[in-house]
Amino acid sequence: MLYTLAEAPREAFEKFPMPHNTAVFEPTFRGSSVPRSDDITRDPRYGHNAPHHGPPSGHLPVHSYLAVPVVSRNGTVHGGLFFGHPDTGVFDQRAERLAVGIAAQTAIALDNTPLYEQQRGVAVELQRSLLPQELPATDGLEVAHEYRPGSAGADVGGDWFDVIPLNQGQLAFVIGDAMGRGLHAAAIMGQLRTAVGAYAAIDTHRGSYCAASADSSARWAKTS
Repeated sequence: MLYTLAEAPREAFEKFPMPHNTAVFEPTFRGSSVPRSDDITRDPRYGHNAPHHGPPSGHLPVHSYLAVPVVSRNGTVHGGLFFGHPDTGVFDQRAERLAVGIAAQTAIALDNTPLYEQQRGVAVELQRSLLPQELPATDGLEVAHEYRPGSAGADVGGDWFDVIPLNQGQLAFVIGDAMGRGLHAAAIMGQLRTAVGAYAAIDTHRGSYCAASADSSARWAKTS
């Protein structure tokens, strides 16, 4: 339960529990309508929440009342935006349209958050699978590696490196980076890694090459 308050102390609300599904709150919690009243105390639904017959003790006075449900794309009601004012007749149709617009944007943000987290989780796993768990042992050559993101908090990209043993004691060092961030970049890098690995297995005698496309690139270095 979150509050954004104007001209009211936060501590005035922190001691109150989650609102109950009373007759006044029901349309908002069900997402069925947008109640707007010039004086909610005169509404026939008001004051029938026994043992209370109005706001709980210590609640700031409310006459003008506007409540807008926050509804997801699939119809789930996340919650509501509740506006109150001690004066009467404060909220008009313009205020209602503005509140409805804010609620719609809030619902989109709440819907997108788990989708973003899910996609980022997939991208992280894909990125992890692109990085070699261990490098191949090669006679006469010791290889060490460390992967560090470009900046703290950077989103997942398509970075990848690998060491590929070739014929005749040769070794290929491959570093790849797909432009962009997130699952798309990591997926492109995965495709490119597969292509480079296949090329190394089939056509290793052609020397040094560079593979590139519009939104991905790899640098191929060969040493003996």
